Parts: sequence; C-alpha cells; structure tokens
Amino acid sequence: MGIEKLNIHLIFFALVILQLSIFSVVNVASAASDEQDIEALIENFNAQDVDVKADSVKVPVAAGEPAVGPLIQTLDSKDPEIRENTAINLGKIKDERAIDPLVKLLTDEEWEVESAATNALVEIGKPAIEPLIKILQE
Repeated sequence: MGIEKLNIHLIFFALVILQLSIFSVVNVASAASDEQDIEALIENFNAQDVDVKADSVKVPVAAGEPAVGPLIQTLDSKDPEIRENTAINLGKIKDERAIDPLVKLLTDEEWEVESAATNALVEIGKPAIEPLIKILQE
C-alpha cells in the first residue's frame, strides 16, 4: 500500500512540474512578443548555463511567427552553435519564409549546422521540395 501511495505522489509531482514548465514557456513566449525580446533570447542560444540555453531555444518556437524574422537574420551569425539552434527553431516553427535561408545553410562549413538545416527543411515539409529540386537541377 505504501509504494502505491508513493507512486501516486510521484505522478502528481511530475504533472505539477510539467504544468509549471509549460506555463513558464508560455509566459516567456507571450512576453517575448516583440523582436527585441526575441533577439535577446536568440543571443542565449550558445549560453553556458544549460537552463538559460534550453529556455532560449524553446521560446522562439512558442512565439511562432513573430520570431521568424529575427531568427532568419541570426542565420548569418559567426557562431555555429547559434546558426544550428536557429535552424532547429525555424524547422519547428515551419514558416515557409525560412526555406531559402535554410537552403543556403546546406553548404555550411560546420556539419552540425548543415544537419540542422537539413532537418529543418524536412520538418517544413512539402513547401521545401520545389526549392530543393531547383538547386539539384542547377
């Protein structure tokens, strides 16, 4: 009986933690509605603090369309980790405006960035097919 009660408490605790983390991301995303806030979060894509980095990578996805412009601008960063995380975010947002900038990353000197761009294009899906075919034909 004691183990069952402990399991119920652990499940309840896990649900509370999950709810708080979702609430936290939604609140940060709603607070990050303008481009300056989003740009500040993007700067943390290569943060040393794992929690800061994890939150900075989640929030642009939660913000959605308003984050696309600043994210696309960030693809030119000299920091490969920022380019990689930006590509990952753009893939999760699935905005077609990101296709051409992501295609340019397919020749990035860092394989992690190239891989992230490839995966992002796969996540965007069907709209990315025509630009990729065009590149193959050239």
